[in-house]
Amino acid sequence: MSPSGRPLVSILTPVYNGAAYLRPCIESVLQQTYQDFEYVIVDNCSSDDTPAIVREYAERDPHIRVVTNEAVAGIIENHNIAFSEMSPRATYCKVVQADDWIYPECVEKFVQLCEASPTVTLASAFRIDGDKVGLRGLLPESRSVFSGREIVRDFFFDIRRDMFGSPTSYFLRAKQVRDDPPFFNPRNIYADVEGCIKILREGDFGFIHEVLTFTRRPADAQTPKSHYLRVGYPSFLWILRNHGAFFLTPEELEQCTERHLRQYYLVLARDLVLFRRGWSYWRFHGRSLREVGHPFNPLRLLAAFSQLPAAKWSRRGGPLPPDRH
Repeated sequence: MSPSGRPLVSILTPVYNGAAYLRPCIESVLQQTYQDFEYVIVDNCSSDDTPAIVREYAERDPHIRVVTNEAVAGIIENHNIAFSEMSPRATYCKVVQADDWIYPECVEKFVQLCEASPTVTLASAFRIDGDKVGLRGLLPESRSVFSGREIVRDFFFDIRRDMFGSPTSYFLRAKQVRDDPPFFNPRNIYADVEGCIKILREGDFGFIHEVLTFTRRPADAQTPKSHYLRVGYPSFLWILRNHGAFFLTPEELEQCTERHLRQYYLVLARDLVLFRRGWSYWRFHGRSLREVGHPFNPLRLLAAFSQLPAAKWSRRGGPLPPDRH
């Protein structure tokens, strides 16, 4: 709780060389109608104007606390550092990524929803996603609270795949984040999705049918690289391995895993036949399959070749959405 007796929210911005968009990000946090928050900015040894911008705002606003890493950390590790820095008094936490921003009533509306529904451990809302409204039409607008179990089962069965958005889009109950560190799985490139699945093991999913955040489409090389490597395929296996047993029967888990591996190997076979990928692609998938507990199987790849002409390239059983940010 905050000194006012209202729930304290830890707002977290992990940043590395984010000077281009950092000012509107910080200002959107400071302009919140809900003022019972701390704002932790974790500077990942930035070499641009990020440190100067952060110092400037911290000197004039007591909400801000700056953490500077001793050495450059990976993207996922830097998010986990930010989670570890939130106040032990915080009831909720909210990531605002350095190239995004949030609307003035964002935090207040999330707190209202979660205070009214104590079983909610994760909440999200519509977002401006580049030049469109994201997450619209996925859930009935007549409801704001949904069973966490059913939401995750829909995710695994590909009924609804991307309900959460990016870290800027959603709002977390802090206790569940603190109880099982690190919150983001360092081995899963889509660790933010896995974090959402993990926290829904403890409760329900809330959704506000209003636009509360803005997510900027990244211009760096990370997203094209993720598309090239098709990182969603091993990422989905990580989520199944680590959390499938909490939401699925043993039979369902086996069926879901088998269906995904079948689709995974069809994609690998197609890329091999069409000579679409280089050695970095094959090294990535060989390593990823081994780490997630499904070592690369050459016989399975050979079997997939015979299925290529008849394969239907639908999303069902496929990976996480490839354009996540």
